[in-house]
Amino acid sequence: STANRMVIDSNSRISLSNNDAGDNNTLFGKDAGLGMHADADNNTFIGHAVSDATMTATALNNTGVGHTALSSLTSGTKNTAVGASALFTNSTGDFNTAIGMEALYYNSGADKNTAIGDAAGGYTTGADNTYVG
Repeated sequence: STANRMVIDSNSRISLSNNDAGDNNTLFGKDAGLGMHADADNNTFIGHAVSDATMTATALNNTGVGHTALSSLTSGTKNTAVGASALFTNSTGDFNTAIGMEALYYNSGADKNTAIGDAAGGYTTGADNTYVG
């Protein structure tokens, strides 16, 4: 019988630590951090196409976990997105926390929002909001 094994090769596009642009970044998943700037530091991106937009040097201290979380990130700072497509359109917003599938989905540039739950705050474009449910 043949065993199924994980194969890491040139098609895997996996970085387990600081092997990519910037300092102290952790990337795991196909196209995670694809357009990361050489000076974008302290980011953690786990999942397929997490934060795959072209970033600037000011994309710092962000965490994205889940398919296409933070997918549009260009210069936002200190954002946390956990869940498929969480903070999907956030490109420049800072200090946002989204936990749940599509939480804060349309938040593109607003700051200091918190959303917990499936699609919580999904249509918000304003700042300083809290959504639960």
